[in-house]
Amino acid sequence: TITFNSLTPDQFASGMSLLVTGSAQVEPLSIYDRMAGFYRFYNTQDVSPLIADNTYINRIFAHRPASFEQWAARQDWTDPTDPALKVRMAGMS
Repeated sequence: TITFNSLTPDQFASGMSLLVTGSAQVEPLSIYDRMAGFYRFYNTQDVSPLIADNTYINRIFAHRPASFEQWAARQDWTDPTDPALKVRMAGMS
């Protein structure tokens, strides 16, 4: 079961720093400090700054969202020139 756990911007930044650097200390002006700053800004907005006009987006981008299953079905998983093939085939023999 996945359960949502709301974090403050500072808790999130500290957790990300711990995950990547091994330290929960958020250094001033680090990427983690800036993450916290972004989320503090984001959380104070009346309307989400990330809301997009889908009609406009669909006009300018030819790419359409796909499920993982749809994306996977379109891939050539046997292309010998694909550098990831060796990794995908590891342990398959």
